Amino acid sequence: EPAYPQREAPHDPEVPPELRELMVFARAAVRTASEVGARAIITWSKGGLGARLLSQQRAVVPIVTPTRSDSTYRRLALPYGIEPIHAPKGRTTIDQLEGRIGPVDAQSLLLLMRHTAGDARRIPWMALARVGDFEEWGLDPDR
Repeated sequence: EPAYPQREAPHDPEVPPELRELMVFARAAVRTASEVGARAIITWSKGGLGARLLSQQRAVVPIVTPTRSDSTYRRLALPYGIEPIHAPKGRTTIDQLEGRIGPVDAQSLLLLMRHTAGDARRIPWMALARVGDFEEWGLDPDR
């Protein structure tokens, strides 16, 4: 018998199978942000999927979602906890961040969450960054 037997993931009938891993990851990101004291979760977005999945978890920290797309920016103004930033040049600023979450200093923690977009299997990841590490969070990773 294997030391770590393969267990079937709990089935949530409202989550399509192709999004199940991303939803589990969104839950982990929200929990992690809270436990480490992050000031916000930052997730760059093309269409808003990752931000909306984070929103469903009712995060206690803001979900700051920079996007190049005007339509995505408008669409993300409605879901719970999302603070969209319109960044048509693929770059956001500390002033824009502070406008969404209040004053920060260079040592404030941010949790970054991303996933590969598209029809292929989405591979999510997260990382912690300081506000002072602007290149880590302030630039569109797909630039």
